[in-house]
Amino acid sequence: MEALFGWIIIIVIFIGVGRVFGWISGGAKAVYKSATDGSSIADNLKEEFYQMGPLEVRTEKGRENLGENEFDVEKIEVRGFVNHTELAHNLQLVISLFDVTDENGKEKKYDKPILTNVNELMEPESRAFQLKLPLGNVGAMNGYTKWVSIQRIFPDFLVGAKKGKRKIRGIIRAIPDTEEDLRSIYAGIQERDRLYTAFASFDFEAKLNEVGYDELKENFFKIRSYCVQFAVLMAFSDGDLDASEGNVIKKWIANQVDIESNEERKTKLKTILNETFKKAYANVKAGKIEMEKLINEFKKITTEGNSLAMLEFLFEVIGADGNIDDSEMKTVNSIASKLGVSVDTIKSMTDKTFLDIGDQGMDQGESTEHILGITDDMSKDEIKKLLNKQFRQWNGRIQSLEDGDEKDRAQVMLNIIADAKKKYE
Repeated sequence: MEALFGWIIIIVIFIGVGRVFGWISGGAKAVYKSATDGSSIADNLKEEFYQMGPLEVRTEKGRENLGENEFDVEKIEVRGFVNHTELAHNLQLVISLFDVTDENGKEKKYDKPILTNVNELMEPESRAFQLKLPLGNVGAMNGYTKWVSIQRIFPDFLVGAKKGKRKIRGIIRAIPDTEEDLRSIYAGIQERDRLYTAFASFDFEAKLNEVGYDELKENFFKIRSYCVQFAVLMAFSDGDLDASEGNVIKKWIANQVDIESNEERKTKLKTILNETFKKAYANVKAGKIEMEKLINEFKKITTEGNSLAMLEFLFEVIGADGNIDDSEMKTVNSIASKLGVSVDTIKSMTDKTFLDIGDQGMDQGESTEHILGITDDMSKDEIKKLLNKQFRQWNGRIQSLEDGDEKDRAQVMLNIIADAKKKYE
């Protein structure tokens, strides 16, 4: 299990998960709310224990809105004993999930916890998915005498061992409502000799859209190899690989090797990336690498975070020679579009590159349009709207910059925008 989470840490470092998953936090709060009939959990607890048996769980599929988007949902209902002891306890219900998809006839085990990228839905000590529901003080031999809806699970926020249709096993525990007891659960497994007053399991099937952690582990070397190939293609988009561009690629390779802590994997990664660089250089020069084919292969194994990290690398290559070239901008915009990366995201990367190198080597042709985010399919009104937005952003930015190169470059960008506005009046 420790090895699994070591891999996850490596993956998170590479993709910059904070940036990638920041948009989801508002929805997480909605996910975390309990779903009752309007009364408190305590109001539904009855002392008529003679009507009840052990805690039971059932699920129901549905669709619900979170903000402006609609998602699949598993509605969780329970009935039966919550406190099957002879003492009152201050309790909480805790739900953990496991990927138990039967593959190759192997016995299902609890060694594949379901993870999440939403902070509010994580265990205190890991990325394993966890839902908590405080119950308050629950009397001896108390529980639910009828089915009660207690939580919602949204598969879009889950990460399993693999992507696609998976069998999920949930376990629900009633444990003391303390931080210590909550932290006794790690990767869905509770420490031995800890008190729980009720326990039940349940299964459901769900389609997981995130690439699984086993797949990311398998694709670790492939993803980085593709990044090098894209970088070499980018460098050659203006006709040749400049020495400064080659140095940026070599530096990126060295950094990827340095952050790998396992010596055996470090050696393997270094060999693969160096060989990829040499082979890609020869193949691109000979015209043997097809951009469309490379993008389609990369899309099968990438995540949004990996795509963003790769594009940031490509912008480093673009800025290496101090020249924002029209062909380079066309190439990176095409790659980003086919990977589903937003125009705003690419624009922010472009702006950063421009601030780093300025316009001293910038083509004065169509690359100016690409830098401003203008595309061939935009109407005149859309271009005007975009330019007005860009002018406001850069005008606001220049106010916060201290005198120096960056402020001078921001002024150059304002001048470029002003010229473009005249063109599209």
